[in-house]
Amino acid sequence: MEIKQLIDDYIHWLKKEITFEKIGEYYEITTPFLNSANDFIQIYVRIDKDTIFFTDDNSEKFYFI
Repeated sequence: MEIKQLIDDYIHWLKKEITFEKIGEYYEITTPFLNSANDFIQIYVRIDKDTIFFTDDNSEKFYFI
């Protein structure tokens, strides 16, 4: 199998496995990856005009413009 096909398969799997839910003004994104406590890794995203805020516990810590 060629690398392009492996990447395409991985992206397809990842899109299928990631879930999201709107919670208030945030989107909760749940990934198929596990943390050290064996829980799925979740991040929260809020979009405000041209700024995207990222956090892992629903209190803003990171943002990108």
